[in-house]
Amino acid sequence: MTSQRRAAFVRPARIHRVASLLLATAVLVTVACGGNGGGDKATGPATKTVDGDYNLRTIDENQLPVEVYHGPWLDPVNTRFYNQRIVVVKSGVINLDATDGWSMKLGVQVTLDDVTTQQTWSVEGSYEIDGEDIVLSASDDGGEVSGTINKGTISLTMDLAGSDRVKAYSFKR
Repeated sequence: MTSQRRAAFVRPARIHRVASLLLATAVLVTVACGGNGGGDKATGPATKTVDGDYNLRTIDENQLPVEVYHGPWLDPVNTRFYNQRIVVVKSGVINLDATDGWSMKLGVQVTLDDVTTQQTWSVEGSYEIDGEDIVLSASDDGGEVSGTINKGTISLTMDLAGSDRVKAYSFKR
């Protein structure tokens, strides 16, 4: 393809991109200015209550139960190697309280080689919210996880099984 013909294909895409950007900017300006010609709508931050329970709905957009790990594993506490570890998350809940405290409980099924157990994994700590960003810090110095909180949904990206396999967790009120 000649460079003139290539440029003819690129130019409409650029024009479309610029037009889309201008349209988006116009919409944002209209919304930011109230969109009502300077009417008498109240301005200022709306009070949002975030405390309460958020139930785990999906992991990587899959309905529960979800297998989050399947493979070999070395138990660091007992220094025992397992040929097969399977971790399935069956349920979960995050509770945010009004004093910036949080707790998470997950119902999991763990199979180590041929032995399957039902377990509850729990963690708690404090949280901070800045706009739509949320940071959950574990009280046992177990680190922190960050994500978003918006319209009754907490979205977190975590590696629950300690396997370097990060997944997206969605909790809803």
